[in-house]
Amino acid sequence: MTSTISAAAPKKYGYVPPTFPRDPAEVNQFAEHIVLGQILEPMVDTDKLGNVTPGLAESWTFEDKGLTIRFKIRKDRVFSNGKKLESKDIKYTIERVIAKKSQSSNFIGSISSVEIPSTDVLVLKLKEPNVSILKALSRDQLGVVPEGWSFDKGSSEPIVGSGPYRLLKRGDKWNLEANEKYPQASSISIREWQLVFFADGDLNVPAQNLPDYVPGATLSTKTGMQKVAGFEKLKSINQISYAQTSAWWHPHGAHFDSPEIRNRAMGLIETIMDKGCKKMDLERATGVIPKGVAGHLTVTHAPELGHKKFSKMEPLRLAFVGATFDDFLKANDVQTVAKEFGFQVEIVKIMPAEMGKVAEKKPDIIFAGWAGGFNDPEGFIALLPTFLGKDFPTYIGPSLAEKYKHARQEENWTARSELFQQINDRLRKDQLMVPGWRIPFFIIGQPNMISEEATYRYTPRLHAVKEM
Repeated sequence: MTSTISAAAPKKYGYVPPTFPRDPAEVNQFAEHIVLGQILEPMVDTDKLGNVTPGLAESWTFEDKGLTIRFKIRKDRVFSNGKKLESKDIKYTIERVIAKKSQSSNFIGSISSVEIPSTDVLVLKLKEPNVSILKALSRDQLGVVPEGWSFDKGSSEPIVGSGPYRLLKRGDKWNLEANEKYPQASSISIREWQLVFFADGDLNVPAQNLPDYVPGATLSTKTGMQKVAGFEKLKSINQISYAQTSAWWHPHGAHFDSPEIRNRAMGLIETIMDKGCKKMDLERATGVIPKGVAGHLTVTHAPELGHKKFSKMEPLRLAFVGATFDDFLKANDVQTVAKEFGFQVEIVKIMPAEMGKVAEKKPDIIFAGWAGGFNDPEGFIALLPTFLGKDFPTYIGPSLAEKYKHARQEENWTARSELFQQINDRLRKDQLMVPGWRIPFFIIGQPNMISEEATYRYTPRLHAVKEM
């Protein structure tokens, strides 16, 4: 096979949010992360079991009781613009992500400094030992860009990386085309993909031209695709999913400090979640950490919740993020159930672009769904400040915060998992959260393009997809 891009029509990849392309440091949606993973390479990678594997760093060593990590950087990587990748590019990327307060900055806050002793060595200094730091560095958002690079949406190649594909604008279309400077470029089977975008900002309505391949499709995406002519010719398989939903008391709401109202409201949310999951045939989650990730609970332990006739109707602001809860709330008569618990409910919808302004809307309870940052308890817990508007240790209080610190630094994985289980259980008993449901994901596409090889990583890699 040659490395020349075929003149045949490109395969169609979907679905991509209408906001794409945008600066990688601003990306906060799973569908966008998947596209970034085709263009950028992170410093370390993970396999299908969640084990850390080499990425741009071919090896690493821990020093100074875990406070220093020394990485040896590969010498065979070249950016698509022809510039050789060096340790200074990784330093620039990490510092840029932290400075822009990106989603990934939640996971790498323990980094105190980045040093570059030579062109192929990079040293991270940590404020405290961080067991999950390597997995955090595997995030697609932390894929490396050239030193001095800045995002320009008007460019025909707005994101420059060293990954297997280049993002290029062809007329009014966006394409992923094989990166000839990638070391294994000749082994890429499908040389060109044309991006197919969602037809709406809520990521609920697929475009009318069905793609050839859709990894990471949610249930709502699949339902929408089923309404499009030609869907019956496609094949669908379940993809490994660590995504789920939950509802949290928000510290900026009017009733956060009222034990009576909190107890009553959590009874309402528990009822909504339980009835809704049964009606929609969804699997209930057990806690903040999804099943399959260390620290998850085998069963949910709901606290004792009040449910009696109330003389006074309290106002309650329920906020939810994006389109995840649209169908769920429509399928359940929330207002009627709320009255049984003594509440008049106001429902506030928050778009993904408004995530930084959640606190301004002063919700009492916020519903959110997320796919996690990586396959580790910290990949989920570290995302919570985005929804809660407050750092997690402050939110949970001094006693539980100390246990959380211990869990984050525990190197024995069995002991670490047990500590996170205890934290998970306490969040339920303290009535801070109610778990929702597991979000199923699917790979949908042409029957000759579906293969297990495409599901080997948390976010799939298109260069592993082959036409059978």
